[in-house]
Amino acid sequence: MRSDWNVHALEFSAKGNTRRYVTQANENVTNFAVRGDGRLDILRDIYALGGAGYQLLHEDRSSPDSVNATTDGVVRDPSAFGITVG
Repeated sequence: MRSDWNVHALEFSAKGNTRRYVTQANENVTNFAVRGDGRLDILRDIYALGGAGYQLLHEDRSSPDSVNATTDGVVRDPSAFGITVG
């Protein structure tokens, strides 16, 4: 969904899928992702951008990236935040 305004802008998206098994219920999975982005027009050539999202995904047991042991750890995920002047 995307706004169609002369000033400012909003955009929202959502997607998902689910996999269900009759005899192996412990293999059932549901994946989803939601996201929202916006633009606030301050002056003709000055605006602010922002956005946020969330996703819940699974990794197949047969994936070559799958880890067969549980470990505790720290994940660093740099976000895209900045100012563009030009």
